[in-house]
Amino acid sequence: MEVRTYEQKDGIKPFEQWFNSLSSGHALKIQKREKIMALTRSFREIVKERAMRDPEFRIGLLTEAIECVLNDEINVAKVLLRDYVNATVGFQELGILTQKDPKSLMRMLSPRGNPSLKNISSLLASLKEHEGVKLHVRAAR
Repeated sequence: MEVRTYEQKDGIKPFEQWFNSLSSGHALKIQKREKIMALTRSFREIVKERAMRDPEFRIGLLTEAIECVLNDEINVAKVLLRDYVNATVGFQELGILTQKDPKSLMRMLSPRGNPSLKNISSLLASLKEHEGVKLHVRAAR
């Protein structure tokens, strides 16, 4: 299945305008749901552009990915982490930060990837440090 972004004759893309008008939290929820479907390159570019200009959205991608790991939504977590890496540090730089081959990191976050807990932990620690954030877990009922 392929999802295409609608573009009007005058070049206006209503979905892109709507997505960019959302709060960071709402945009993350839309992005997470969109990951279940096949995405077009243009939607990925919209996410990347938003992450590049909106620190809150970037941090939201990272925290949402970690929350997915904790909730056993590993495939969604890998997609969110891949989006975060592509929009920020890139796999080459992440390879330097984690002291791992960039191709191994790409495979680890691919749909068929099966990262170990040690690799996920190393990856998340490097991404948190790169973003300059500290994350804490709170129990909720």
